[in-house]
Amino acid sequence: MSVMRAGARVITVGCKLNQYYSQIIREMLAKAEAGPELAIVNACAVTARAERDTRKAVRRALSSAKRVIITGCIGESLRGLGAKIMTYEELARELGVEMPKGITGFAGRARAFLRIQSGCDLSCSYCIVPRLRGPSVSRGFSEIIREAENLASAGFREIVITGTQTGDWKERGRGLAWLLAQLIERIPGVRFRLSSIEPQYLTRDLIDTMASCGWRVADHLHLPLQSGSDKVLAEMGRPYRLREYEERALIALSAMPGLAIGTDIIAGFPTETEKDFAETLSFLKSFPFAYAHIFSYSKRPGTMSFPLGEMASRVVKERVRLLLAADRANRLRFAKGFIGKELVVVGERRHEGVSLALSGNYLRLRVNGLEPGSLARVKVIGLGEGELLEPLVQNEEKETCQR
Repeated sequence: MSVMRAGARVITVGCKLNQYYSQIIREMLAKAEAGPELAIVNACAVTARAERDTRKAVRRALSSAKRVIITGCIGESLRGLGAKIMTYEELARELGVEMPKGITGFAGRARAFLRIQSGCDLSCSYCIVPRLRGPSVSRGFSEIIREAENLASAGFREIVITGTQTGDWKERGRGLAWLLAQLIERIPGVRFRLSSIEPQYLTRDLIDTMASCGWRVADHLHLPLQSGSDKVLAEMGRPYRLREYEERALIALSAMPGLAIGTDIIAGFPTETEKDFAETLSFLKSFPFAYAHIFSYSKRPGTMSFPLGEMASRVVKERVRLLLAADRANRLRFAKGFIGKELVVVGERRHEGVSLALSGNYLRLRVNGLEPGSLARVKVIGLGEGELLEPLVQNEEKETCQR
């Protein structure tokens, strides 16, 4: 995604955290004397595909801009392309401005992202993120609250809590459940949504906090699984096994009827046998997932699994095909289950005269008469179709969590 600000271009590749930092860059550019000759590429190198996409973005920028700067997650193949490489802090100094302590808006979006943490202390054998992002560092509570207040004042009715390892946030012995409760109490009129969290961080306290807050917390959890085989999970270095994952997820489903649980699955890990894959496919079909993101294994230099090589491409493609088919069936089943029910949605954008909206439990609906950025109650009248019932106005007496 390319966004113009103060004449300069900001090109973003990658995750929610990168999108957040691109907003930081835009706010720096608003204070800097940067003209249209400058392009900044906020890079991603988590997968080989993301790194390829970043290289393409850099080459396109070099063909039209006099100055190109690469920042973000820097893979080795991005060096030597003819662009300067900088950290976010170095970029601020290059622009002659201070690195912002937070953001005050979110250009081009109806929902804003709130960063609470960055970095990762896990040791997954396939993952390069700890090397790119560094160790886990939690953002200070007061800084988080101040940024959330700024975003609410700017009119955002949904704020997505994000980080490299969102579930690892902590301060003075308190964790994500406490932080979420504080955000609900201090920032009225806003729905908060958790971005991806690892299964081991899905505590009973967090589940209870989410379940007690009604529409103020989106009934949506993205819990990466990666494999349904305990053998592969161990070889991946994942800190849980299938039974623990299932138990935690089922507790959440029991506490929050209508909860959407999404997941990530990697197909074709080098040691994944036919039996291992069959276990993953079986679990994907049997567990009530709302959706799954399916990825082919990506060999990344510097990771523990890199020396294991890769399995035949045709095998990986067939496994991806089967997983995608199961995911399509899961998505259809989940969506059909809400026809005739009422949901709270946020308007995201207009398309061909119709508002596109996102429900708390991650269903995308077309809704006539809904303003982008607003919250409303709708009735689901068909697959992907909602009928506007009433705007959701701020009412503090009904917004507090009941615990």
